[in-house]
Formats: sequence, C-alpha cells, structure tokens
Amino acid sequence: MNVKLLFGTLICSAAAVLSTADVYLAGDSTCATYPAKRAPLTGWGQQLAKRAKADCKVVNCAVSGRSTKSFREGGNWAKMMKQVKAGDFVLIQFAHNNRAKKDPKRYTTFEEFREQMTAFVKEVKAAKANPVLVTPIEERKFKNGKFIAGRDLKKYSQIIIEVAKAENVPVVDINAATWEWINKLGDEASRKYYMAGSGLPGKERDNTHLTFDGANIVADMFLTLSEKAEL
Repeated sequence: MNVKLLFGTLICSAAAVLSTADVYLAGDSTCATYPAKRAPLTGWGQQLAKRAKADCKVVNCAVSGRSTKSFREGGNWAKMMKQVKAGDFVLIQFAHNNRAKKDPKRYTTFEEFREQMTAFVKEVKAAKANPVLVTPIEERKFKNGKFIAGRDLKKYSQIIIEVAKAENVPVVDINAATWEWINKLGDEASRKYYMAGSGLPGKERDNTHLTFDGANIVADMFLTLSEKAEL
C-alpha cells in the first residue's frame, strides 16, 4: 500500500484498493488540531487532514502536552487504537515533551523513549495496520544570529530512525527537513512561520508551535518526503 494515494494533492486518480484505508495521527501540540479561536496556532496534522482525498478519513489524535509516556498513560493511545482497523496508517510523532525533566508524568530517558516508540510500532503491526514514524519538527531557535535548533531533538530523531530500521517500518524525517528549512530562511524570514511571529502576547509567542502558514508548509513537507520515500 502507498500512503501517497490517500492524498489528492499528489495523486490525481483514486485508488480503489485504499478506499477503506484511513490515517491516524498520534503526537503532541506541534501536530494537534486547534479551534479557530486559537488562530493562527495550527498543527501540521491539522493541515494534513485537509489534504486527504474524499474517501480517506484522517483522524488527528495528537494532544497538546503529550509525550510518549503521557499519551499512553493518559489513555490517548488506547482510545485511538480502538478505532484503528487492518490496513489503516498510523503516523507517530513525539519527542518535544519527553524532554520535560521536571515533570515525571511526561519525562523519559532516551532509552525509555526508544522502548515506548518500539512498543507503539509493534502494537500497530499487531492490529495489522501500517505504522509510519515521523521525527519531530525542529524548533526555531537562534543565538547571535546563528541557528542552534532545539535541545535534544536531533538525538530523539536519530532514535526514531533507528527504531524504524530495527522494526522495518517507514520513517519520515521531518526534523531534518525543518532544520534545513529554518536554517536556509534565517532568523527574521522564518519567524512568521512560528508563533514567535504571530504578534500575540505572552506564551502564545514561541519558537516551537507553527502558524497557519508554517503548518501548511510542514504538511506539504510530509507529503513530499512520503513521495520520495515511496511510502
């Protein structure tokens, strides 16, 4: 099966064999769907759903603040997996909240992260569905005009890639793609794609979460990378 065929932006003809395949997203706030009142805050999964073909359902189960640990222990994983059927695709993207050392409900060591991502993959396989691992979007952080990226996200991304290889499942390296994108744009030009450039006050202005324009770009990145990887 080919995940590209579920999205009309890349493939024009309908694929009858995939007419009953749906896409589920497990992730955190960078992927989540937000109400209009939170605009321009937008998750890339929110925009991916808008690119699906009419006969493909995209269910965005990503939840703000979740890590691999809290997504499972909070019941989000079990709730999602009850809906997943054979042949569906499950996109899994975590890391940002696994770094929360002061929060034992979310924090994991690198090895725990590896074990939890592996367990997710195995459970999707057991449901006869198709796991697709996705590395975390990069954070737009600069110091003295130089792009320094987010703490430990490269390490988490490498673990995700290693898990994908060990389990023989596809991986979409959004981290590398967003790293290159931000670095090429530079500090000022990249600002508008993250909430740091939203013009909103306080905590809404950050370098982790995407605006509407940024989420559209990352959703298209996912589809382009999926096409190249022949997922």
